[in-house]
Amino acid sequence: MGTEPLRIAVIGAGGNTRQQHIPGLIKQDCVSIVGVANRTIESSREAAKELGLPKAYVDWKEIIADKEVDAVCIRT
Repeated sequence: MGTEPLRIAVIGAGGNTRQQHIPGLIKQDCVSIVGVANRTIESSREAAKELGLPKAYVDWKEIIADKEVDAVCIRT
C-alpha cells in the first residue's frame, strides 16, 4: 500500500468502541477510519458525528460494498 493509510470501517459503535477502539485506531498514522455502521442509521450518524468520521453507514452490507474500505473492524 505504500504511504497510503489503511482505510477501515467499523461495524458496531458501542461505548467501548467509541471510547477505546476507534480513538486508538485514529491515533495510528497508517490508519484512516472512513465510517461506522451501528444498529440504526440514526445511531450510526450520531457515532460518526461524535467521532468526526466522514461516513455513517446504514448497515454492514453498505460497508462491504464501499470500494473506499480496505478493512473492517467488527465490534459487535
